[in-house]
Amino acid sequence: MATYVWDIKGRYKEKMNTESRGDRAIFGGGQTPDNVNIIEYVNIKSTGDSTDFGDLSAARSRGGSASSNVRVFFHGGNAPGNVNIIENVTSSNLGNTADWGDLTAVKGYNGGASNNIRGLSLGGSTDPNYLNVIDYYSLASTGNAADFGNLSQQVTDRYGMASPTRCLATGGYDGGPSGPSMTKNIDYVEIATLGNASDFGNLLSNKRGCMGATASPTRAVQGGGYAPPNNVNVIEYVTIGTTGNSTDFGDLSVTRRGLSAPGSDTRGVFASGHDGSNALDVIDYITIASTGDAADFGDLKIIRNDPGSTSNNIRGVVCGGSDPSASNHIEYLTLATIGNGTDFGDLNYSNAGQAAASGSHGGVQ
Repeated sequence: MATYVWDIKGRYKEKMNTESRGDRAIFGGGQTPDNVNIIEYVNIKSTGDSTDFGDLSAARSRGGSASSNVRVFFHGGNAPGNVNIIENVTSSNLGNTADWGDLTAVKGYNGGASNNIRGLSLGGSTDPNYLNVIDYYSLASTGNAADFGNLSQQVTDRYGMASPTRCLATGGYDGGPSGPSMTKNIDYVEIATLGNASDFGNLLSNKRGCMGATASPTRAVQGGGYAPPNNVNVIEYVTIGTTGNSTDFGDLSVTRRGLSAPGSDTRGVFASGHDGSNALDVIDYITIASTGDAADFGDLKIIRNDPGSTSNNIRGVVCGGSDPSASNHIEYLTLATIGNGTDFGDLNYSNAGQAAASGSHGGVQ
């Protein structure tokens, strides 16, 4: 999945890709501050430091990722030039990535999403151009990506999320004729059917990156983020199987960006963030099937913003982040209960700006 922090152009810059299967979370690539080719993993069900998994084919950042129950995929990115590589690892076996195929174009800043059959690459950029291309590839067999269709906009920094049948692509930077601007557009595609994206509706405001997002199989929820000129505390949701504009869910306890959101199929948890002055250790939670303001869950052990997170529907893992220096700390939350973060172990490298998706999170249960 796309992974962003601010860069000097005012866009978001990808640090690191993270994916998981039911019992193992895998982190690939990133910047520390140079691009790296390292893959490492942790066992979500236990605790301990991350372990070396193998290497990517090249050091790079700003790519996308997808997962099935047994494989993790990395697509596109920057090495430092944009690339069209698709590669994978089998999450149960240690080793370097293997070549899977190529995207239809070289691109960075592309979003990623998947069900357990297809991986999708959403938009992206080939400097100085923004792209509306959607690529797809099979998660079961090797081969190059094929054209799926087009997004409704030429857009980069777009966030992707999926249920077993449908992928939503939200917000980001629109590269329209008047120049880059943030968008509140939501597109969707039916993952099993090729074709151009259809209009789903709109977010409540123009937003990009750093939005905590989580889902159940029926509802996608986003909280916080940056909607110029201010950070926001708004939580909003859509029903994935229908179309329509995002609806107000409630508010986070603290206005902030740079937060992460592990979740189960019933509960969304919003961890950490930055209020514009300071990094935070705040953890809020919501019940996804209802609406209302977030309630206090507890506190992280480490104050930070821009951490990564993933889950296996039982336990959420929060890793890295910065305050302001990058951290290698990993802690976990038991999603069904409330309480403070518990020490899990350490990443091999300090990193910040990670975002995560999982083949076993609440949205695909």
